[in-house]
Amino acid sequence: MSNWIQGSKFPFLRFSKPAFIIAALIIFVGGYFALQQRSTLLGMDFTGGFAVNLELAQDSEGSYASRVEKALLAQGLTSQEVQVRELNPSHQLRVLLSTSLENPGKIFADMPLETDLQDAVYPYQKNPRLQWTLNALEAHGLQIAPSSLPQLHTEWSNMSGQMSDSMRNQALIGLLIAFAAIFFYIMFRFEYKFAIAAIICLLHDVFITLGFMGLLHLFGAPIQVDLNTIAALMTIIGYSLNDTIIIFDRIREDMELHPPASLPHLVNQALNATLSRTTITSSTTLLVLLALVCLGGSSVFSFALVMLIGVIFGTLSSWFIASPLMLYFNRREVSEMEEQIS
Repeated sequence: MSNWIQGSKFPFLRFSKPAFIIAALIIFVGGYFALQQRSTLLGMDFTGGFAVNLELAQDSEGSYASRVEKALLAQGLTSQEVQVRELNPSHQLRVLLSTSLENPGKIFADMPLETDLQDAVYPYQKNPRLQWTLNALEAHGLQIAPSSLPQLHTEWSNMSGQMSDSMRNQALIGLLIAFAAIFFYIMFRFEYKFAIAAIICLLHDVFITLGFMGLLHLFGAPIQVDLNTIAALMTIIGYSLNDTIIIFDRIREDMELHPPASLPHLVNQALNATLSRTTITSSTTLLVLLALVCLGGSSVFSFALVMLIGVIFGTLSSWFIASPLMLYFNRREVSEMEEQIS
């Protein structure tokens, strides 16, 4: 297979315009639907919600986190509306519930913040949302440790929108710092035309992944934008950049070895020369990610799916987006030099 790929002479540049059109459609159409569905697409890390720390009574069955998640899903919640995080020891859990549960028609709709129960044994019983959560767990054989009941009401909290805004801003700052560092490194290591092409290509990878997530969410895929998604996007940036740098390095070598040759010809030659390495690396990565999507369970599903989408589009963008962009900026550079000379 490696020898077959190495011997290929695929005309990558001929398909650059269709690639740009398809990418633009996915970004704009997917982005539109993502904005329309932002209330459900954004995870609790960015929208806020309710959180409670629970200590379950230990039993021989174990697997407390997955059992709690299944119990809540069985009561009508969706995977976008609940997250269960395992603490240490494993029977101590943090349950996160989305604010979308307060929307009309949802479970928490029209629930008061607190009830005035005169016969309440424990203070938590005056919190109807917490009481509903415990009832849902008890209906599936999950009991709260009796020793934690007197102070259970103190474990319930609201994740404010202000905290969520802070997380969103920190995530954006992290992405901007990463892009700036990449830009200056490539400009130092190569040239400006390579650096600006690589940055635009990486921005494309981020936006097309988010756009595709919007389309998947439209068709009911259990996927959300949360801090795991940001981690996946950062990983995608690094993965895609690796492919782009390999191609750009080969283009630069060919430019030094064959200075009179046509640059588009050298670019296409470099893309075919690196095709074997890129294809094999991406294929092995995709196999692992596909296994995680299918077999990894709900805790890693969103991360693995975003990575799968990003690796596919990141690999394609290294072939059909980055190099044509470099050629475009090279033509602009040559045109400006000719104008200065004349």
